[in-house]
Amino acid sequence: MDDKQNNIFEMLKRIDDFASLYKDSFSSTSLATELFNIINKNVEDITSLTITQASNTSSTKQGVIKKATLRENLRRDMEIISRTARGIAVRLPGLDNKFRMPIGNNDSMLLTTAHVFAHDVIEFIEEFSKRELDKNFFDEFNTNIQAFEQATKDKNTSKNAQIATKTAINQAIEKGTLAFRELDSIVRNKFRNDINVLSQWITASHVIKQTRNSKRTKAKNNEQQKENNDTN
Repeated sequence: MDDKQNNIFEMLKRIDDFASLYKDSFSSTSLATELFNIINKNVEDITSLTITQASNTSSTKQGVIKKATLRENLRRDMEIISRTARGIAVRLPGLDNKFRMPIGNNDSMLLTTAHVFAHDVIEFIEEFSKRELDKNFFDEFNTNIQAFEQATKDKNTSKNAQIATKTAINQAIEKGTLAFRELDSIVRNKFRNDINVLSQWITASHVIKQTRNSKRTKAKNNEQQKENNDTN
C-alpha cells in the first residue's frame, strides 16, 4: 500500500475498534450496523492481503536474484559455445554464423537464441566434443535453459500475483472508504449530544494527510523501483 492507502487503512482499523465499543448503540438491523460490518470485513481482508503482498514482494525479490544468477550461467554457456563454433569454423566455414550471441540484454531473445543453439548443436556434436565440450556440458546447458525459462515464468507469475493483490487491496480500501462516508454522518447524528463519544469518533475517523515532501520522496522511490524492475 502507498502512504495514502495506509493512512486510510489505519483509520478503518480505528473505526473498527470504535464499533466494538459502540455498535450495540445501534439496532442490529440498522444501516449503521451494516456499514460497521462492511468496514470490519474490509479490515480483515486488507490485513490478510497485506500479508500476501509482503510475501509476494519477498518472493519477487528472491526470484530476481535467482534469475540473475541463472541468466549469467546461461550466457556463460552460450559464450563458450559461440567461441568454440568460431574455432570449428576454421574447418567448417560459416558455422560461426549459426552460433552468434544475441545483441542487447533482452531475456526473451537470450532464451530463444539458447534454444536455437541447443537445436543446432546436435548436428555438430562430434566437432564440439573434439574441442572438450562433451555430452555432460550440453546436458548442463539444456538444464540451464530450462531453469532460466522456469525462473522467467515464476517471475511473471509473481508479478501477476502482486498486481492481483494490489487490485484487491485497492478495491477493499475503496469499499471501506465508501462505507465510512455513509457512516460518518450517522454516527455524528447518533452521538450529537454525547461529546465524549463524538470526540472519540472524530479522533478515530481522522486521516493523516501526506506532506508534499513525503509525496515527493514516495514518487522518487517509486521511480527508482520501476527502473530496478525494468532492468530485471
